[in-house]
Amino acid sequence: MAKEILENQIEETPSQKGKYKNRILNVHRDEIFYREDIKYTFAYAIIGVSVLAILTSIGYLGIQQLRK
Repeated sequence: MAKEILENQIEETPSQKGKYKNRILNVHRDEIFYREDIKYTFAYAIIGVSVLAILTSIGYLGIQQLRK
């Protein structure tokens, strides 16, 4: 069943022909994601987690300074 869904979604219009070679299909939401989108999503996630870790450590150090 999943294979049939994938085959039905792979059809390209003439304007898209060869435009996106590396596409990844998300069957559950019927959306097509491209590798560039996934790359940027992971980059934003890594940056977000890094910023969150930095803010957490600054907050922890601030609390430690207030306790002294």
